[in-house]
Amino acid sequence: MREWFRGMGRAGLIAVAALLLCAAASAPDTLGSYQHTAFLKKDGAPGDVAGLVQGRDGFLWIIGTKGLTRFDGVSFTAFEPPAGERFEQAQLDRIVAAPGGGVWVTNIRTGPSLVRHGHIETFGPAQGFPGRGGRFFTARDGTVWIATPDGYRSFDEARHAWVRRLPAKDDLDMMDAAFDADGNLWIARAGVAPVVVPEGRDSPVDVAHASADIRKIRIGRSGRMYLMGTDSVHFFRREGLSLTETALPFDFHAFGLCEDREGNVWLTSPTNGVVFISRAAMQAAEDRHAVPAYETMRKAEGLSGGVAWPIAEDTDGNVWIGSEGGIDRFTRSVFTQVRLPEGIHEVSAAVLKNGEVWVASETRPAIHAVPPASWQEAGIGKHGFAAFLDRHADAALIANTTGLWRADERGATPVATFAERVGVGRPACVVSDAKERIYLCPISDTSGAVSWDGTAWNTVIPPPALPRVAAVGDDDAIWMGGVGSLWKVLDGKVTAWTTRDGLHNRAMSVIAPVRGGAWIGGESGIEFFDGHRFTMLRGSEAEAFVPTTGLLVDSTGNLWAHTLGGVARIDAASIPGALASGGKPFTYRMFDESDGVPGAPDPDRTLPTLRASADGRLWAQTTAGLAWIDPASMPVSRKPVSPVIETIATSQRRLPANEAATLDGTERSVRIAYTAPALSDGPHLHYRYRLRGLSDTWEDVGNRREAVFTNLPPGAYTFEVAAVGQDGAASERVATLRLTRDPALHETWWFRALAFLPLLGLIWLWQRIHARNLRRRLKIRADERDAVARDIHDTLLQRFHGLTLTLQAWAADDRFPAFWRKELDDMTLQARDAIVEGRQRILSLRRSGDTGLALYDDLAAEGSLLQQRHAMAFVLDAKGEPRPLRPECTYELRQIALEGMRNAFTHAKGTTVSVTLNYASDALWLSIVDDGIGMPAEATGTTGAGRFGLVGLRERVARVGGVLNVDSAPGEGTELHVKIPARRAYMRGASPAA
Repeated sequence: MREWFRGMGRAGLIAVAALLLCAAASAPDTLGSYQHTAFLKKDGAPGDVAGLVQGRDGFLWIIGTKGLTRFDGVSFTAFEPPAGERFEQAQLDRIVAAPGGGVWVTNIRTGPSLVRHGHIETFGPAQGFPGRGGRFFTARDGTVWIATPDGYRSFDEARHAWVRRLPAKDDLDMMDAAFDADGNLWIARAGVAPVVVPEGRDSPVDVAHASADIRKIRIGRSGRMYLMGTDSVHFFRREGLSLTETALPFDFHAFGLCEDREGNVWLTSPTNGVVFISRAAMQAAEDRHAVPAYETMRKAEGLSGGVAWPIAEDTDGNVWIGSEGGIDRFTRSVFTQVRLPEGIHEVSAAVLKNGEVWVASETRPAIHAVPPASWQEAGIGKHGFAAFLDRHADAALIANTTGLWRADERGATPVATFAERVGVGRPACVVSDAKERIYLCPISDTSGAVSWDGTAWNTVIPPPALPRVAAVGDDDAIWMGGVGSLWKVLDGKVTAWTTRDGLHNRAMSVIAPVRGGAWIGGESGIEFFDGHRFTMLRGSEAEAFVPTTGLLVDSTGNLWAHTLGGVARIDAASIPGALASGGKPFTYRMFDESDGVPGAPDPDRTLPTLRASADGRLWAQTTAGLAWIDPASMPVSRKPVSPVIETIATSQRRLPANEAATLDGTERSVRIAYTAPALSDGPHLHYRYRLRGLSDTWEDVGNRREAVFTNLPPGAYTFEVAAVGQDGAASERVATLRLTRDPALHETWWFRALAFLPLLGLIWLWQRIHARNLRRRLKIRADERDAVARDIHDTLLQRFHGLTLTLQAWAADDRFPAFWRKELDDMTLQARDAIVEGRQRILSLRRSGDTGLALYDDLAAEGSLLQQRHAMAFVLDAKGEPRPLRPECTYELRQIALEGMRNAFTHAKGTTVSVTLNYASDALWLSIVDDGIGMPAEATGTTGAGRFGLVGLRERVARVGGVLNVDSAPGEGTELHVKIPARRAYMRGASPAA
C-alpha cells in the first residue's frame, strides 16, 4: 500500500491534472448536464403559469390563473392577503422582483401591485400610474421599469411612486424593452423594426439591420442581443447603437429566452418545448454564421406541460420553466448525463480523445456520436457486453457474440471472429496491452481466458478458470478476476492468488491496477492488494460499498467507487486509516440520481461500470444510462440559506411572524412554522431548533418544518432554528423569535402563596390527628404487652418454679438411684434456665426503656448458675457509664454473651471465666476471657471451624454491625472480644445512666 501511495508522483499528478484541465475545456454542456425536475399540480404546483421570478427573499414567486404562489424548493404556498386586501382579478400577467423586497405584479384591470411583507399595495393615478397593465423590465441599477401605452415609467423608492421617464410617441406601439450595458434603451414595436433610445436622450433612433415585428428583446451577460418575433429568434452583437447578426435565426416562435451564467441559451417554444443551446454550440454557429445546434425537451420527455412559457434563472444557477401543467427546474448536475436511445439495456461504453462515445449494449447494435449529436449505428451487432478504450490506438474495442471489433473516428472494422458459438452475455471483458495484444474473458466454459496476437487466438489462463473482469496496469500487466481467484499476466508469466491467500471478494466486479498492486471491488466491498497482502476497506461506512462494481483512482489519489447507491468519491487522506487495523471511518461523498447518476449498475454485466475516458473524465454506466464527471471541476458545497419563521399559532389564534410574540395565560401550546428558500436542494435540507429557556440542546428534526411545544410554563424564551445541508454545514444565520408566555391566574406567585396557606393548615391538622392516633395505638400496644407479661409471670413461670422445686426435691431423695438423681439434677438446672430466660423476656416486654443495667443483671444471673454447675470462678465487671441500648443490640448481645459464657464454662477446663462490659463513648465492648486449655489457631479463623460455635457468634455480631475477634492458643486460654459501634449499640440521644 505504501508503495502505491509513493507511486503517485509529482510528474504523474501534473500530467493527469493537465489532461483533466484540457478535458474540462473540451466538454460542452448539454441538457444532460442538468438534472431535470418537474413539479406538477399533484405536487401542489400552480397551473397555467404566466410568470415566475426569484425575489430578494430567495423564494420563487409564481403567477398564473390562481393568483400568486410562493415556492421554497419543497412546498408551494398560495399567497393569502390580509382581510380587506385583494387582487382585482385572480389572473396575473407579469411579475418582477422589487429591489427593496417583495414582487411587482400586474393584471389587465389596474395599475401594478406591490406585494411586500404579506400585504398588497396597488398603485393608481394618485401614485403616478394613470393606466393599467404594462410590461416590466429592469435597469442596470435594479430599478423596476414598466412599458405602457402612456410611455415608460420607473418606480422611485424614495417617493414611493411611479415616475414617467419617457413619453409615448405616436408611432411607437411598445411591446417590450431592455437596457444594454451602456444604458441605452432598446424598444420592440409591433409590426415595425425596433428602435433605441440612447443614454441621456428621450428620443428614439432607428436600428439598422434589425428585423421588423420584433415583440421581445433580451440582452445576455455575454452582450449578445436576442430579438424574438412572432415566428423567429434572431442573434445579434451590438456595436454602439448598431446591431450585427452573428448567427442565422431560428424559424420558430419563442415565448421566453434566458442566457444563463455559463453562457448557455435557453428558450421556451410552443412547438419545441424547452430549447437548449450550449455556449459551445452558440460560439460554433457564430464562427460559421450558421443556425445554432440545439437540443429540445418536450412533454413526452418529462416536461411538466406541452406549452412552456415563462423562463427565469435563480441565484444558484437553476433555470425555471413554467407551463400549463406546472413548473420545471433544471439544476446543473455533478454528473452530466448522455441521452441514449430508448430501449437500450446493459450499457458498455468507451470514449475517444475527440469526445466520440461508442456504446455497446444487449438490446441494440453498437452506436456512436459526439454528444449531443444524434446517435449513429456502425454495423456492430447487439449483445455487446464488453467495451474497452485502447488508449494507445485511441480506439474502442467491442466484443459481442459474433466476434471482436475495433472502432475509431473512421468507423468500425472487424478484428477477429470466434471459432465456436458464443452465448449471450459473453465475452464479459476485453482489454489490450501496449503490444496490441487483445485479451478476452472466456467465450465458453471450456475456452479459458484467451488473447489475440493479430493472427490467432491463444490461451492465457486455461480452463476451468473463468475470469469475469479484466484490467491493464501502467506496467502493461493484465489483471483478471474470477470467482475466488485473481490473476496477473506479465511478460507471459501468470501469477495467481486465491481466497487461501487472503482474497476476500469471491465474486469480483472490478480491478483497478495501481503501482505495486491493485484495488479490487466485488460482492464483499472494496479491498486493496499491495502485491503481498489483501486488506479490506474497513470503517463504519464500508457496508455502503457492498457490492462495488466500479473503481478508479483520480489524479489526486481520491478513490472513486460505483455501487448500487451511486458513485462515491473517497478522500485520499482518509484511505490509509480505513485500511489500517481497526478501520477508522473514512470520508466520502456519495452522488446519486439527484446528482445526475442515471439509475443503478448491474453487478453481473458490462463490468467494470466506472471507466476513464481519453480526456480524463470518469464515466459511470448503468443498466440503461451513461453519465460523466470531471474530477478536476467538482462543485463547491454551498452553505444552506438562512431559514425564515413563517407563522406562530396557538389553539386560539394565529400570530404574525415578527421578531417577538406574547402568549396569554390560557395559551399553553404553540406551533412555530419555518422554512428556507432552498431552491436547489430543498429536499436534502434538514433543520435543527431549540427553545432557549426550556432547553439549550439543539434538536435535529430532519426535514420537518414545524416545531410544537406543549404545556409551556410561563416565562421568556428564545426560539432558534438553523438549516443544515447534506454535508453537515449549518446556515450562517439562525432565525430567531422571542417568545413570552404570561402566567395564568393560578400560575401567579401571589395566587400560589394564598393557596399555600390553607394547604399548610391542612397539613398541620393532619399531623396533629395522626400523632394523636399514633400515641393511642402505642398505648394500647403497651397495655397489651404488660398484660401478656403478667399472664406469663403469674401462670407459666409460677408453675415452672413449682416444677423446679419438685425436681430439686427428687434429686435429693436417696430413694432414687444415683443415675436418676443425676438426671433430675440436670433437669432442675434446665428448668431454672428457662425460668431465668422467661423472666428476661418479661422484663423486655414490660420495660419502657433500657437503662443499660439490664444486660449486666442478666449476665450476672447466668454466671452464677454456670459457676455452681461447673465449679469454676466467675468474674463480671462493667466499665464506663451504662446507657440504654437498642432493643436489637440488647437481644443479640445477650445471646452472644450467654453463648460465649456457656462455651467457656463447658469447654475451657480452666479455673476462672471473666466477663467485661465496657460502655465506651464510641462503641460497646464485650469481653469473655478464660484461663483454660485454649484452641488451635485454625479453629479461630473466619470460617469458625472450631468447636465453640463461632459461626453462629459471627452471624449475630454481623447483624448488629459489630466486629468479633477471637484470640487463643493451646494452653493459653481464650479471649473473645466483641465491638459494636455506638450508633448501632446505644439508643439515639441516650446519655449514660445515672
